[in-house]
Amino acid sequence: MSNNSRPSKFKVSTMLGKAAWRTLKLDKHMLMASVLSMLVGAVLFVIFVIAAAFIAPIDGLVEYADQPNSPVLVGLLVLFAFISYISANYFSGAIAHAALRRFRGEAPTLRNSLQAANQKFIPLAAFGGLQATVGLVLNLLEDRLPFAGKIATLIAGAAWGIATMFAIPLIMDDKETRPLKVVRSSAKTFTQVWGESVFIGLGLGLIQIAFMLFMIFVLLGGVLLSAIYSIWIFGIIGGALFVLGIMIAGIVFSTLQTILMTAAYYYASTGKLPTGFDNELLRAMFRPKKAWLK
Repeated sequence: MSNNSRPSKFKVSTMLGKAAWRTLKLDKHMLMASVLSMLVGAVLFVIFVIAAAFIAPIDGLVEYADQPNSPVLVGLLVLFAFISYISANYFSGAIAHAALRRFRGEAPTLRNSLQAANQKFIPLAAFGGLQATVGLVLNLLEDRLPFAGKIATLIAGAAWGIATMFAIPLIMDDKETRPLKVVRSSAKTFTQVWGESVFIGLGLGLIQIAFMLFMIFVLLGGVLLSAIYSIWIFGIIGGALFVLGIMIAGIVFSTLQTILMTAAYYYASTGKLPTGFDNELLRAMFRPKKAWLK
């Protein structure tokens, strides 16, 4: 694949997404890790809502219960953010571990993937705490800064996302454990390839958006049929399909995204071709700086 015939970023990222899909078909248990992540996240959200509804009155802070600056509610929100990041990192770590083993030609299982995440729980949790702190600080600044400050905050958030895109694979690959060093090493890994790597998930993202739009049409179609024929079952079916479709899409696409990020990390850090990925595709997506990637 010559530079003169370099395909578009969308086409290459879509083809990389297909390669990630092939990896996922080999190790379907990665989906189970994403399902567990979603279930744990849902449980955490329910606990947060229940706690927000009952703790404030119990503490005699009923007059603050409806105020966004309630000390109790703010504390619950901070705690929820920290635990949510830690939970998400744990299961993402399990998926990244499975992907790394597959790229090395091994055969991972759900059990050993979760065991690997258990062994890396402290660094995963520490990095999750850093993520939550940065997120809360950015939200705080966004609420208190004028319009220009909000734009700067959004840019800072995007830069943070790029700098940390390889953090989970780094942790699971035994490269770093301390949060700040994880961020530094992740950013360094990103700079080992040109900025085109930020488009690696472009194809998957656009496909996910298209799927979500389709599910919205399904929901609206059900509601419209219910209104026309006065039969609410159409609306109920449309709503159920919408919720189910969004859940399935979230599970599948988040798993594929983790596989892609892990594949990019593996290629950038080792110079070796991940099992199941085409060398020319990776070279088309990444324009490496290191001599061994030329």
